[in-house]
Amino acid sequence: MSARHGDPDWEANDPNDLNHSAADEKPEGDGPWLPAFWPEPKPESDCTPGENEYDREELANLTLAIGLLSGAWDGAAKRYLSGADEKRARKALGRLLRNGKPLDSLLRYQLAELFDHEPPHLSFENAPMEREIVFGFRRSGKPRDVTLRNLHLVSDYYRSLVEQGEPRKTAVAQVCKKYSVSDTAVKEALRRNPSLKPKAVKKRINRPG
Repeated sequence: MSARHGDPDWEANDPNDLNHSAADEKPEGDGPWLPAFWPEPKPESDCTPGENEYDREELANLTLAIGLLSGAWDGAAKRYLSGADEKRARKALGRLLRNGKPLDSLLRYQLAELFDHEPPHLSFENAPMEREIVFGFRRSGKPRDVTLRNLHLVSDYYRSLVEQGEPRKTAVAQVCKKYSVSDTAVKEALRRNPSLKPKAVKKRINRPG
């Protein structure tokens, strides 16, 4: 028998339940989606939540967000979300951070610890959290700001070379001074952007400088 959504007393006695994958289907109905091994959070009562209290959907977001940050116990083993489950939990965390209600204190402390590793340690084990937040670029390759800077270096170099008639060394020196970069950086930018070389440069290719 697989884990049931909304059953907080479920225990992973079936080995198949420990092999949960992102392919699990979303349960029927309009309720929030939760991973199969996650107990569905329930409000303290059936009363309408107060102005600063989380409703049922926000509690579900909170459960996923905390699981994303500190993991959760799946039967006898701790696991972290991955794949489609992690993506859903990231979106749930984003919704909570953009929510106008006060951020849950446990989530706030866990986020802080992921940045600076300082106590209090509020993971399920009451021990320092195993992971950390590391910033990286969304896309591989050179960051966009470096690419944009290189375009400016090349553009200004050819403007000095062609429009102002400066020798090549002088044009490089002017660009280095303007952008506070080395001549190596300018030469690398030129090498990476050969398509930006204007046709007029070919007529000056043998000019000393």
